[in-house]
Amino acid sequence: MTWDEDVKFVALRRLVEGILDAGRKVIIFCERVPTVDYLAVGLAQVFPESASIASTVIQTAHGGYSLRSDKQVQHLIRQFAPGANARQDRSTDQFNVFIATDAHGVGLNMQDASVAINYDTAWTPIEPTQRAGRILRFWQEPRTIDLYTFVPVLATRSDLTRTLTAVTRRWRNLMMRHGDSKKLIDLAVLPSGDREDIYMPDAASRVTIESGHLDLDALLEGMEISPYFQHTSLLQRHRSEAQRIHDDIVSAMLCTGTHPRIYVLLKHGDLYAWPVYEPATNSFMTPSPEQLLSLIAATEETPTALVSVDVIEDASDACIAAWCRREGIAPATVQRICALYLKPEQEDDTMRTLLQTSDV
Repeated sequence: MTWDEDVKFVALRRLVEGILDAGRKVIIFCERVPTVDYLAVGLAQVFPESASIASTVIQTAHGGYSLRSDKQVQHLIRQFAPGANARQDRSTDQFNVFIATDAHGVGLNMQDASVAINYDTAWTPIEPTQRAGRILRFWQEPRTIDLYTFVPVLATRSDLTRTLTAVTRRWRNLMMRHGDSKKLIDLAVLPSGDREDIYMPDAASRVTIESGHLDLDALLEGMEISPYFQHTSLLQRHRSEAQRIHDDIVSAMLCTGTHPRIYVLLKHGDLYAWPVYEPATNSFMTPSPEQLLSLIAATEETPTALVSVDVIEDASDACIAAWCRREGIAPATVQRICALYLKPEQEDDTMRTLLQTSDV
């Protein structure tokens, strides 16, 4: 496939051309590492004179791809955005296009750019918000900020119809969840139509300053808050207690459903995984982050299910073994952080029944 045959790349090329002609800088966010390199090579070929491109990905000697080191990326960012990073020597201003994955979509000052493009559909509303945050920052003077998102559209049937349908469904889910995100940040970063203009002073919430103590629970009472925010807020309040819990703890609690499940938090190298496994069917659940947090949420009042430690350990071992087979990872390289056995409510707690009987 040539660059001209890739309709998505052609649309990006036309968009970038107008941005560069206006003397503006642009950040392009991709989901996949190979896509970053693909766009960097393609844009360099179609804009050999006007585009100076920085990319967070490099090709390896064996034809693969690798992320640049944090030190290398920071150097590129200072060259791309010297103004945002207090660089007095503007001779370091060497790039006008920056292409990256979400690994570099958080906590970076890149507001020398006034355009951000979501080339790939994000998985959650958090990513577009974080991406927009690279340029939605204080600047020396008023200006227009443009946020573009490539939206999947299923126009004709093809060999990719099933894949495209899944991507389109993913976009609808993202827009629905973005509605929850907007309630927290008071700003839409994904347009509901082809175009949405926002005047920032009008978008800002009216601020009332009062003295005294803030009761967060009373403030949130009656408000429609996303489940993800509720869970993270609860975790923040109990963070110190959570940090005191030793690794490799096991526990059990009651849950809905017909079959027992096991949640295991794993660490492999520098990465974490959190499979939820159903031993009876030898299958994994695929809950959303909100569903997973709701599934394992517990308070001091949550009753502990009476389950033998051996049962929990057997289920945990089965989960780890199945997960390692699926991921092609040696079990010896995986560390278990904790395990939670989820026991169906309709299963009798034999020990609890005996205790209640003896009390009578």
